[in-house]
Amino acid sequence: MRKLITIALGMSVAAMSMAKEAPSKIVHVMEDGTVGIVKDIKPEYPRHALKNKVQGYVLVSYNVNAQGAVEEITVIEESPAKVFTSAARRALASSVFTVETKDGQKAAMDGLKRRYEFQLVVDGDTSFVDLASR
Repeated sequence: MRKLITIALGMSVAAMSMAKEAPSKIVHVMEDGTVGIVKDIKPEYPRHALKNKVQGYVLVSYNVNAQGAVEEITVIEESPAKVFTSAARRALASSVFTVETKDGQKAAMDGLKRRYEFQLVVDGDTSFVDLASR
């Protein structure tokens, strides 16, 4: 049975040309109890979304091979459509995971899910958004 592991990473992103824009925060939620993160790449807030103050999320499913590399990223749900997809895919594809060992061998993991939330921070507030409590 999978348990919900919430990993929140606050990240302030401000493009040099958009210094007056609100900083952003990206929250990750990963659902699995058998995969650990070795190298977690944070997605960049898309400039056009930041400029237009667009917030949203991308929920993806993916597989991790025995070496810990991500394969077969599939978007399950996103809002708004196609705004944050590329940023989430790039970040996840560059991340590295540890996998469960079965009978002394590392085993690939299929059907994992991860949710990336892209949120603008108001007045510099970088407080954690606990998605598990929603």
